[in-house]
Amino acid sequence: LSLLAGPHGVDRYTELVDPMWTSEIRATVVRVRRSTPRSVTLWLQPNHPVAPSRATIPGWGGRAGQFLTVTVEVDGRRHSRCYSPANAEGVQLIELTIARHDGGVVSEHLFLAARPGMTVGLSKPAGDFVLPPQRPRRLLLIAGVSGITPVMAMVRTLQEEGGPHVSTYDGE
Repeated sequence: LSLLAGPHGVDRYTELVDPMWTSEIRATVVRVRRSTPRSVTLWLQPNHPVAPSRATIPGWGGRAGQFLTVTVEVDGRRHSRCYSPANAEGVQLIELTIARHDGGVVSEHLFLAARPGMTVGLSKPAGDFVLPPQRPRRLLLIAGVSGITPVMAMVRTLQEEGGPHVSTYDGE
């Protein structure tokens, strides 16, 4: 079938019917919330599990603290940017909160154009900033700026697991 499809492969024809019918990892935006003038939160449903080589974690397959590369098409060109999901491990949807950056092609596009039904490209989860498999009895997590989102995912994961009491301090 690939030989008959020519140089582009079968995916290039099936995605004309539905952008999610492809072997590439993609996601559909299912919910959008603009809660501040400079950020947008997206909930994404991947077209198939985006777990790395092992599919041991239910849901979207990533571990709390990892990141994904999101790819969007703007003016006929693909642009990519890394974002850390904020949700706990094992949930079905990927939750991304994206801060709008002046001159940021991807963040600006997603802030202005994201809507339910939109399709974005995704990478497999990556990164080693994750909770240890054997959860410690006590854990201190300190974060600032871009590290807040992965830590939030870790805290949410620990809460979902019913682990130790989680305390937070917002610096005030």
